[in-house]
Amino acid sequence: MLAILKEWSRLSNLLAKNPTPKDEQVALTRYQNLENPQFIEQQEQMALMGLHPHEESFFNQRLDGISKNLPLLVVGCGCGRQAIALAQKGYAVDGIDDSASLVRRARSLSTVFNLPLHFDCKSLTELPDSKKYGLIFVTDSLINLIPSFELRVAFLQKAKQLLVPAGILCLETDFLLLSGANRFQMAHEFFPNKKALNNEMRASGFVDPQDYEDFFWAKA
Repeated sequence: MLAILKEWSRLSNLLAKNPTPKDEQVALTRYQNLENPQFIEQQEQMALMGLHPHEESFFNQRLDGISKNLPLLVVGCGCGRQAIALAQKGYAVDGIDDSASLVRRARSLSTVFNLPLHFDCKSLTELPDSKKYGLIFVTDSLINLIPSFELRVAFLQKAKQLLVPAGILCLETDFLLLSGANRFQMAHEFFPNKKALNNEMRASGFVDPQDYEDFFWAKA
């Protein structure tokens, strides 16, 4: 945990000095971090910690109306922290992440827990289309990685197609501030404010998007 806090402090200081990095810096920082051995080890340790309190509260409320016969999807699953915790609630859970190293760790952990988990190495826009989901959870403000309005709406529309009627799309927006500023600007390309995100979800056909602590969510 101390190592994670030190890394957070280092990134914060770096962002303060370089608030608007060049495109090549964005890409380099993103992919170096994803495959950095220390980062991967930290992610694996965090995967064993389960849901954060606000996540636990949100999922306990929203999963109450979702049948355990319906699978869930975690986009940006990392080493499987949220996916493992959701599977422990009795759901079959799929996870995708574009880091092969993180997916390998997630698969390894899934065998230890012996839970109905399936992990694939796919990019953010390669959503699986072989089944319908009761809930799709997009972690870590990853919606920011999609660089244009048109592409974001296309992603959201695809997510809606994969949800059962009244299924839930949940976007983690903990790195978004009301002003649109983003603490992880070196790892993201799009910096919306929540009004813009609300408009994009409505344009994609979602009903009454709502803000809940670190989440933006809506029903299909």
